Amino acid sequence: MSKTKTANPFDYLPEDKLEIIRKDFEKGNYRSDTFEKHLKSLHEDDMIPEEVLDIIEFRSSADGKKTFKTSDEFIKWLNK
Repeated sequence: MSKTKTANPFDYLPEDKLEIIRKDFEKGNYRSDTFEKHLKSLHEDDMIPEEVLDIIEFRSSADGKKTFKTSDEFIKWLNK
C-alpha cells in the first residue's frame, strides 16, 4: 500500500506562530540544521502545529519545572 503525502501544515502557519517556533528552534538543540528542515522534521514525526506550540508554551511557563528536549520525551511524560 502506498502512503499518501499530506501537505505540511507548518507551511501555512501565520507568521506570529512561525516566529514562536523559530525562536524555540534557535534556543534549542535540535537535530535539524535549518529551521525549514526542522519544520519538515516535525511534520514527518506526525506533529501538528498546535502540539508543537503547546509544548513550547509548556516549556516556557515551566519556571524551573521539568523541561523536555524532544516532543517524544514530552509525549511519553504525558502518557504516564
